[in-house]
Amino acid sequence: MKITLDKNNLFELALLKISEIIKGTKWENNVYAVGGSVRDKLMGKPIKDIDLAITYPNGGVEFANWICKETYCYKLESNPCIFPKYGTAKFNIRSIEEIERVDIECVQTRKEQYKDENSRNPETVYGNIIEDAFRRDLTINALYLNISSMDVIDVTNKGLY
Repeated sequence: MKITLDKNNLFELALLKISEIIKGTKWENNVYAVGGSVRDKLMGKPIKDIDLAITYPNGGVEFANWICKETYCYKLESNPCIFPKYGTAKFNIRSIEEIERVDIECVQTRKEQYKDENSRNPETVYGNIIEDAFRRDLTINALYLNISSMDVIDVTNKGLY
């Protein structure tokens, strides 16, 4: 399923800008909006936040570092902010005025393993997009939007119906 993003929504505009930046790089077709942003878009609600899943080992951290350098906002006021324990990063593209207020979180596609059944803190390791989808809380939150092609992917076959 293909979707069209609305340039009048700040968060959708941010996805479009990121799509332009990654065109022709190793990140093209490896960066997916996932979770609430995809769910909300499909339900006709405004997108309020952006979570990206990157299909490379350590992809969230590497992508955040790369895009901040590419857009000349690297280490500008702790941008990106890296969370190494979970391989996640948070950044914004302050050099593009229209979207400078949009915080974006990204992570590698991953799988989780709980060593202690009473813990809420899993060990995480790189996983493929299928493993990433099946660790998510709801199937509708396991929908992925390839921001290069604008295709929505439902690897569980349960999120779109």
